Amino acid sequence: MSKVGLKRSRPAVYLDQWVWIRLARANVGRPQHNEDQRVLDAIRTTAAKGVHFPLSATHYEETARILDWRQRKDLTDVVAPISLMQTIRSQPVLMRHQFLAALHETLGRPAFRPPRPKVLGVGVHWAFSGVQAFFKVVNDEGQVIDVDRTRLRHLNEYAEAAVFTGPLPDDLPGLFDLGYVAPRDLENRPGSRVEYEQWLSEQLADRSPDADELRALVMAREIYHEYTDLLNNIFAEYRLTLSMITGGRTGMASRAKAVAFMERVPTARISAHRKRCSSGTRDGTVLGTCFEISTHSALPSPTVTSSSPTRMRSIFYAAPAPAHGTTPALSQSSTAFLSSLMTSHRA
Repeated sequence: MSKVGLKRSRPAVYLDQWVWIRLARANVGRPQHNEDQRVLDAIRTTAAKGVHFPLSATHYEETARILDWRQRKDLTDVVAPISLMQTIRSQPVLMRHQFLAALHETLGRPAFRPPRPKVLGVGVHWAFSGVQAFFKVVNDEGQVIDVDRTRLRHLNEYAEAAVFTGPLPDDLPGLFDLGYVAPRDLENRPGSRVEYEQWLSEQLADRSPDADELRALVMAREIYHEYTDLLNNIFAEYRLTLSMITGGRTGMASRAKAVAFMERVPTARISAHRKRCSSGTRDGTVLGTCFEISTHSALPSPTVTSSSPTRMRSIFYAAPAPAHGTTPALSQSSTAFLSSLMTSHRA
């Protein structure tokens, strides 16, 4: 099993968005449960002793979906002092490291184990791009002004909290003129995560895969909708082919190797475990609720420029593909890799 070595010298605790919302309600005197204030006090004490409570890009996305600015501000009033706006690095950066580590262990390419990436940083840039970037003070000509470092740090703290809170209602008209898109509008765009999860559930509605097969399907979904461009780039960068990873005499042998490779990718392994339906089926039919439909993360899929897929009909048991433009394009290597994951026991 892959050991990517991302342990930190200080503990870090990831609080899901619903926890932060509960803490925010307690902070304004409206706790959902009597013990919420006690939990808030304990978390503040723990943070003061050096334990990290980092945010992720998902927290920004979920907060942006809250329509009421006052509710977002109440949330920020709790989140900012506890987290200090520390954030987990963007997923593509961390996933690249995981895929490279899995390839190193499987194929010896790259030849050396990839260096450990820095995981925790500060602010929205780190969460979404993986680059540490701080705000600067500029004059009307766009030139950077040299200001007191303490003042600049305070300005950055305020700016990061303001970005997390989001725009005031009065700011929206001007932002729309500059191209701003309301987060909820993104959910209705072609290629959103919600649309894809719903489509995948529909495709599974008349099938009855066992637990292992469903796990392979979920892993294929993770690659197809989340990591297509990353996998394409890695395959091209290291001149890899599918047969190097999944070479087998039969379709099921190839799939076994593909699944074994994906099991070495911690995020994919955990995601498949969480999203696989624990109860499996009802009356021989896979339930749509086997998949967590994450409406809060419905961001548009990136458009990937690559060669057209040649074996798409073998994916999803030759089920009809979504409408053109709703899913990213796959390179031939990635398509073949997915095909091996999607191979049916009936193949």
